[in-house]
Amino acid sequence: CELMKGKKVIASCAGCYRIMLQDYPKMMGEECAIDAKHIVQVLAEQIEQGKVKFTKEVNKTVVYHDPCELGRDTQTYDDPRKILEAIPGLKVVEFFSTKEQTWCWGGGGGVKGLDYDLSVEIGTDKVKQANEVGAEMIISACPSCKTNINDGIKAAESDLNMLDILELVLEAGITKA
Repeated sequence: CELMKGKKVIASCAGCYRIMLQDYPKMMGEECAIDAKHIVQVLAEQIEQGKVKFTKEVNKTVVYHDPCELGRDTQTYDDPRKILEAIPGLKVVEFFSTKEQTWCWGGGGGVKGLDYDLSVEIGTDKVKQANEVGAEMIISACPSCKTNINDGIKAAESDLNMLDILELVLEAGITKA
């Protein structure tokens, strides 16, 4: 408890963020709660406050996948979309099922370890959905999602690209305003 008291933690992993935000205080007691944020929350705040701007156009059509642990578990839905909407040239489309209704990629919750083929089959189905909405690129904010999305892209022999939202931010160039 004492080690984390008064410290702020920024996570880039959806699962790690959920654990710090929800599980750690349950296991260690509320007095040990960590002041945690996911990097998309911090970056969206910085954009809204005019503290950062993007310097390059990214002329792509992207679809954002809501990670289960960032979305359903912590209700972080709008911040990633605010980031994407701020990138010049980017066209953002949505899956048919988003936010609370999003379909899992099949990569988390032990599915991949228990039934690899099922996991890839679920990922391949999401790749088809991305193609149906006209996306060139799939974006997420979770390393587990990224791994399974890439497995689905490979299995579907798709031309889609997959990036973590921070990789796309780097591609768009970011500067302090």
